[in-house]
Amino acid sequence: MSQETRDLALRVTQGGAQEFFDLLEEYVVCDNRGHPRPDVAEVIFGREAVIREYTTWWGTFDEYSVRAESVTDSGRTVVVRIKEQGRGKGSGIPFESENTQVWTFRKAQIIHIELFRNHDEALEAAGLSE
Repeated sequence: MSQETRDLALRVTQGGAQEFFDLLEEYVVCDNRGHPRPDVAEVIFGREAVIREYTTWWGTFDEYSVRAESVTDSGRTVVVRIKEQGRGKGSGIPFESENTQVWTFRKAQIIHIELFRNHDEALEAAGLSE
């Protein structure tokens, strides 16, 4: 399944929100403890809740974009280094952030997302540390 997960991750990161949402399993878990943000739950359960959280976050920006800087395959998981850019909707202040996410797949759907501020910690969580 290794090549399949990598291909899915690349498709999603080059696509858009709907491609990402389409891959979420109904009971997906999104673990934000490694990358806490104000007003975001530490752990989010379920496809609709994850979609609502991501949509709310993305909706706080104008000119928002997200892209994958790299995708590292680990079998059922992929480590995706992400760069976000935008401009605050109300303030107009530019925003830029990088984070790394570990996506775990089962039957071509994402069942677990874990966010990290630190790329090395994400690699370690995926069993890819040096």
